[in-house]
Amino acid sequence: MLFCLYNAVPAFDRLMENGLVDLKWRTCLVYLDDCVVFSEDLPTYPIRVRQVLERFRGAGFRLKMKKCHWGRDQVAFLGHIVTPTGILPNPEKAKVVMNIERPHDLHTVRAFLRLTSYFRRYIPGFAAIAAPLERLKQKGVEFQWDNDCEVAFRQLQRALVKPLILVYPQLQAAV
Repeated sequence: MLFCLYNAVPAFDRLMENGLVDLKWRTCLVYLDDCVVFSEDLPTYPIRVRQVLERFRGAGFRLKMKKCHWGRDQVAFLGHIVTPTGILPNPEKAKVVMNIERPHDLHTVRAFLRLTSYFRRYIPGFAAIAAPLERLKQKGVEFQWDNDCEVAFRQLQRALVKPLILVYPQLQAAV
């Protein structure tokens, strides 16, 4: 491992965060080298893009234009699809869950639960559904795949085929 590169990712992350600190959550979302610029309407969008691009130029960042997507009404971001109506899991990521083989040991149970847990907000009652699989992870418990485990496994897989859409809060609505 090259020690001179050890802090490169955290340093880059700080540059992004500090450079866009007053724009985050109002104009853009940032995660490492992914940046999503958003607006409520089309006339505001180019203004916000310009603000972000000026910050990038000031920080000395250069963009690869082939990796940039402009004016989209939906975008893939961190394993999710962000749309005007809400957020749902990226179908490509959900397909991985559907194609995974049934866990056969503790290691594969943990891997499956990590993967499905990433999408837990889309699965109502996730903890209750996953409980039989979680029991297999307990210390001193012998690995024994039973019908409850099979049902939990299949139910978690099916839940991502037609996931819930997480809608945005209506902040203007009366409380």
